[in-house]
Amino acid sequence: MTPLANVRLLLGISIPIVLAVPAVGLLLSTSTTPPTIDLWWRSMIVATRNEPLTRLAHVLDEWGAGGLGFGVVPATIIGVLVLTRRVNAVPGFLVAGLVSLALVQTLKPILDRARPDDMLTISDVGSFPSGHVTNVATLCVFAALVYRKPWIAVLAVGYIVLMAWSRTYLSAHWLSDTIAGALWGAALAAILYAAASAIIGTGADNKADGTHSLKKHGRSRPVVPHRGRA
Repeated sequence: MTPLANVRLLLGISIPIVLAVPAVGLLLSTSTTPPTIDLWWRSMIVATRNEPLTRLAHVLDEWGAGGLGFGVVPATIIGVLVLTRRVNAVPGFLVAGLVSLALVQTLKPILDRARPDDMLTISDVGSFPSGHVTNVATLCVFAALVYRKPWIAVLAVGYIVLMAWSRTYLSAHWLSDTIAGALWGAALAAILYAAASAIIGTGADNKADGTHSLKKHGRSRPVVPHRGRA
């Protein structure tokens, strides 16, 4: 189980982000022109377009939502959690994904921020925040918190950045949409991970391998049942 101090740290960072993202989205959606950084990034991205990158962006488009993003990817991560004996993390992982999806699909039509006008893909209403990036960030950050391995964290961040790039490359989102999606998804994952960890334990030290442990001199060890005399 995550120590209380770690839980408080996760919540102290994540809760303000979850509350701030919709407020920022409201400001952006009511503005007549996108921020300068959005316009600069869009012009730079459009200038780098070529056929191989466009194909890659469309592949990521499929993997970030729909049957792949909401079906195959989560199922694969759940399979890995089970195979690596992190079964306790599965309920929290599922709840995190569902909560993230529900909140994004609720917020986007409410804010109804206009998308860039030269999209290379088909998207639903509302540009803020990026649903693809929020979804990926939620799943990846939750998994990274479960395993707490540096290389997994690097892969998670890399995939989130790649997905954010693809959404701006296809002009499906402004840069600010993807940044907000990454922060919101990560914050939601951290909050739900902290809650699940406090309730049932989801961390790297909580493998569901059928053994029990006890604390002795600051260390844990398996409890071996005593054998009676024959």
